[in-house]
Amino acid sequence: MARTWRGGLGGTSAPRGTKQRRMRIFLLRFYQEHRDNVHDATFTLREFMESAGLDHENTKDYHAAIHFLMDQRKKTGTVLDAFFSSPDYQHYVNDGLTNDQLFDRMMEAAISWEVYPVMSAAAVNPGSEEGYRLMSLDDFIALKERRMNSIVNEIHGFVPTYLKLTQKFPELAARYSAPALPEIDGTLRVTCEKCGATFSGQSYLIQHYLRKHFGVTQHANDGRT
Repeated sequence: MARTWRGGLGGTSAPRGTKQRRMRIFLLRFYQEHRDNVHDATFTLREFMESAGLDHENTKDYHAAIHFLMDQRKKTGTVLDAFFSSPDYQHYVNDGLTNDQLFDRMMEAAISWEVYPVMSAAAVNPGSEEGYRLMSLDDFIALKERRMNSIVNEIHGFVPTYLKLTQKFPELAARYSAPALPEIDGTLRVTCEKCGATFSGQSYLIQHYLRKHFGVTQHANDGRT
């Protein structure tokens, strides 16, 4: 299956240094050894680093390991896009695979190209000491949900500052307008916590916050449902 993705996955591999190769070997062996419970099995950062010949107490080595793991998670999005565009995806859908099974097929293909959908348990459960694991579909969704909530919270923090600036510098409002966010197709429904209005995507919800609750002018379809 993964061979049909060659064009879509160009450029996803990291530099092939000895340490990077050892880190990949660890993740591959971890996947192979825990294939039957791959989303439950975990490993510690120390185990991961020592397997690659890295010193857990060395700051440079520590950041190299963290960066490698974060890069693998980021590349998972690229693999997912390629998967959706491949003939394999529609084939699996026609065969009646569940969403979780589809995600696992994507993960198998990613690993065949040495991209490992790995995440820290703390990324979806702050304070967790469970270590790292290969993510499930629920994990992937939780990561995206946290990111979307972070964006909304960031806007909550920024917009009052912007409005205060426009009051103190009256010419500012005429010189700057908040950019409209891109429209998002799909059936996602999100609800405004302040007024209960529902929207067809997170982008529309953010635009609603800006216009309705913070008074920032934007020009875009509001996606209200």
